[in-house]
Amino acid sequence: DRQLILERERLEELEYLFKHVLVQEATYESILLQKRKELHLSTAKALESVFSDKLHEFYGMLALHYSRGEDLEKAEEYLIKAGEEALKSAASSEAINYYQEALKLYLIKYRESADPDKIASLEKNIGIAFLNKGHNVEAVEYFDKVLAYWGERRPKNKIIARLYFITNLLSIIRYFYFPSRRARKIPETRDYEIIDSTYRRGLALNPLDTKRMFVDSIGLIKRLNKLDTIKIENGSSIYSAAVALFSFTGFSFKISKKILDYVKDYLNKSNKKSLYTHEFWESIHNFISGNWGKELAVNDDLVDFHIKIGDVWIASSYILWNGFLKTELGNFSDAQRCIDRLPEIAEVYDNDGVRGRRYLLNTMLLLKCRKLYEALQEVDMGISFLKRSGQGLWALYVLGIKANIYILQKEINKAKSSLLQAKNFISNEGHIAPFYLSNFLQSQFLLDLYMLEKAFISDNKSKISQSRKIAHRSGKAALRNSKKYAAARTEAFKLMGLYHWLRGKQRKALVWWNKSIEAGKQLGALPELSRTYMEIRKRLLEPESKQRELNGIKAEGYLEKARTMFEEMDLQWDLNELDKLEYQRV
Repeated sequence: DRQLILERERLEELEYLFKHVLVQEATYESILLQKRKELHLSTAKALESVFSDKLHEFYGMLALHYSRGEDLEKAEEYLIKAGEEALKSAASSEAINYYQEALKLYLIKYRESADPDKIASLEKNIGIAFLNKGHNVEAVEYFDKVLAYWGERRPKNKIIARLYFITNLLSIIRYFYFPSRRARKIPETRDYEIIDSTYRRGLALNPLDTKRMFVDSIGLIKRLNKLDTIKIENGSSIYSAAVALFSFTGFSFKISKKILDYVKDYLNKSNKKSLYTHEFWESIHNFISGNWGKELAVNDDLVDFHIKIGDVWIASSYILWNGFLKTELGNFSDAQRCIDRLPEIAEVYDNDGVRGRRYLLNTMLLLKCRKLYEALQEVDMGISFLKRSGQGLWALYVLGIKANIYILQKEINKAKSSLLQAKNFISNEGHIAPFYLSNFLQSQFLLDLYMLEKAFISDNKSKISQSRKIAHRSGKAALRNSKKYAAARTEAFKLMGLYHWLRGKQRKALVWWNKSIEAGKQLGALPELSRTYMEIRKRLLEPESKQRELNGIKAEGYLEKARTMFEEMDLQWDLNELDKLEYQRV
């Protein structure tokens, strides 16, 4: 009569609920403690009886009632089951909570007699949940603890660690280049757990520590080589991931391709996970190495499949790398569609890693389209979020974009400040993957060329000499990096051409611009190819130019090539720059 309790029908079931949470709390607290325990236990048993055909929907509720009823064994059982269900549906926050509560109950129950394997199993699942949520620092911490339980400790002595690394690397190279050497040890359960945990730790290390990811994962592949991979669940999928070790880190495209070819022979054609995972890692190898070939549509089935099995990491990473490819090819509408898919995934699964991927892709697309004002806003939000969420290497990537924007806006002091932040970050890291370094190195070279051109205008010989040395050093670094990350190649060659042009080595400049054109055409990197055409047009018409053509084409020809491509890609900023050049000439 007082409407403290309401009645409603939901999903063909009758429900009663308190109108206000305070009323519920007051009622609950008024029940004697022993009676509360009895009610919780009877409720749990009723749930088990009534909903036995769909009990998985009530694991969390059962864990709550058994926990409050102080049946710790049943509470632990249902917490683990609830965690498993949450992991399957990529409900990472719930999974973390369930598994942490299960671990807490288990330790309370068994204390010093607790089974290390059971603890390791629970902590591994917590690590997986943190990885699925995009909390990489926490994920690495848990995987480290899990592997330590199983006796997998990293050497603390640097000399010993280096010897281990070299030995493991040579073993891997020998394995893939001499197929006759094949071990066929049947893996045990512990082998699989160690392999799976090390693999997942490598994924978490990706945006944190490239060097450690590479070193740890080399050890993983050596271990995998000793076993019969067919007998290992997802063995071929983990092998496929080894492709990224050698291509993404810039170590060797040849070894990466060798592993790709090897894995193809062992793929289970009826296993979707193996096929899709191999396709994912192969797409990353192809993009980074420059094997872009015929542009393909995003495989929606691959994305949907991995989301369905709770692997948001691969689903969102696949969208990210395809978005980068579309951006570099000048297919901006498809790149935007990739970006638009990420926020929904991030919100549904509350995943900071997916949010970070959106910042990476969106800032690069805005820069490539030269939407500089929007790009700068996105960059500032992105850097703040990426640093806060422990995705430092991704923050470095975006910092490089920020510096590039400032240089294009002629905000040189702000560009220097951004590059200094990036340098400070790099100085505290070991080896960093070429992808993460690419924007920083390109922007540093671009800034140094700007300063070199200013020095020549000032006609200060001392400043010219110093600026030339600095630009030469940063140019070499950008070129080295572009060999390991194909997307940077066209622009790096263009900037090297500009370096030689400013030095008065005009013939050498034409050689590099020709390389830029060849790279742009071979890759299909239309935005940067069109900008190379504009640079050539600009320089050939300078008063001090002794060159009037390149490959039989004069400045006017490159003007038309650039304008046509800018119009086709709707690059309004570049069209305006082209108009400024024409106006200045008149």
